[in-house]
Amino acid sequence: YKPWVAVRSFIEAINQPPIKIATFGPLTTVGSKPVASITKYWNLVTVTSGVSSAALINRQVYPYFFTTETTDVTLNPIRIAMLQRFNWTRIATIHYIEELQEIAAKNFIAEATRLNFTLITTEAYLASPAAQLKSIKEKGAKIILLFANIFSTIRLFCEVYHQKLYGPHYVWFITFGYVRNWWRQYHPMAKTNCTLDQLEEAMSSYFTFNNVELGSHETTISGRNSSEYMKYYENFIQKPINSPYKAFQTNGYDAMWALALALNKTENILKQNGSSLSDFTYNNTKIRSILFDQISQTDFIGISGPVRFKEGTRISDVYIYQNRSM
Repeated sequence: YKPWVAVRSFIEAINQPPIKIATFGPLTTVGSKPVASITKYWNLVTVTSGVSSAALINRQVYPYFFTTETTDVTLNPIRIAMLQRFNWTRIATIHYIEELQEIAAKNFIAEATRLNFTLITTEAYLASPAAQLKSIKEKGAKIILLFANIFSTIRLFCEVYHQKLYGPHYVWFITFGYVRNWWRQYHPMAKTNCTLDQLEEAMSSYFTFNNVELGSHETTISGRNSSEYMKYYENFIQKPINSPYKAFQTNGYDAMWALALALNKTENILKQNGSSLSDFTYNNTKIRSILFDQISQTDFIGISGPVRFKEGTRISDVYIYQNRSM
């Protein structure tokens, strides 16, 4: 999680033989931002799996970057389409002040404005969202889109409970929440002044999104279906992993497949011209360009679902989830 550690590790790897043809990782936004910003100076394509920040989808700063994680910006057209489908044109937004959330929120606001939605209010918070939620309530907004990380979402919904901004007359869109009862795991760490029952009452109805998951018997590019893969994975690690990042390992597996397939296709193209990947140097823009094009054209069924890229970010089919109290 320390940017300087990621950069140092990259520089150390570059300075050791053999010559690297591409980079895989880092697997977090914090690590990827500084590394992906300098790999271009060595003509290296960068592929990662745990980066969902749209900040890295900037071809001027990160020209050769790809991630198999769906960014929140790529989900905004789906949010817009759903709002239009139900004619929910009077909306409010609130976002937690950090780069990932701000980029997604500002992108959504710009698109909603362009499409003539009525933005009743656009709020942002860093510590307590109490004042911002009060503003939303006083201005009469009923359709509210939240852009926040896991813990900020839990803390906000505790305040939602206290201000009674939930129930049949409110519709919330959030950026997490596609795992059943997900808040129970994180509630103790969020340190709110709400009981778990109060939090669950406030979260009684919201919409969220996630990539379409494969059926357990659908064969993927690896030759395994998801059930077979999970057995292989669990045998490989030999002991349970309780980290919340465990869910990212399927994206990591598919990211490695995307890179491997692109390297294989690049090698075949080079062979037709009497060349090879072994001819790559850090000044070789031709081989980098071919590899970049091959990754850009990625299209296969992976363990995490269909894998395709647009401007470096993953595009995929998406499930719409609704959490409802029973």
